[in-house]
Amino acid sequence: MSVIFNQICLEKIRGEMYNKKQTALRFVLLHHVLRDGSSHFDWMFAQDGVGEMPLVTYRVIVPPYEAELSSAIAIERISDHRFHYLEYEGPIDQDRGTVQRVGEGTYQALPKQSTNEIGRRICWCKPIIQTQVWRFVDGQAIRSK
Repeated sequence: MSVIFNQICLEKIRGEMYNKKQTALRFVLLHHVLRDGSSHFDWMFAQDGVGEMPLVTYRVIVPPYEAELSSAIAIERISDHRFHYLEYEGPIDQDRGTVQRVGEGTYQALPKQSTNEIGRRICWCKPIIQTQVWRFVDGQAIRSK
């Protein structure tokens, strides 16, 4: 973890999340450039803080931190990824391209509003410092705050 992540983000989430006595988990947004030159973003969410569980991963075409309020972006749930991708940047095994970290921060789960929904309060620490609320449902991520 970078010094900036530790100093700025953890202070920010202490006030917004820890006061609510909920554990904040990490996430990362990787820009994945494939060998053929095409690209997408992999939005990965830790399920625990120690790496015993893999990262829940979604493929997105646009960076979520650029989404306008009340807008939806298409997401595709892809296979879980190894925990080390929270910190990794560089080439991917088997010549599958390269990844670069373009966003990171912490999140906390929110109560479900329906059975097929996942809600997350996102605290971006890179490239911006901002808190957003996202609802993941039916192949879309919807920014609600």
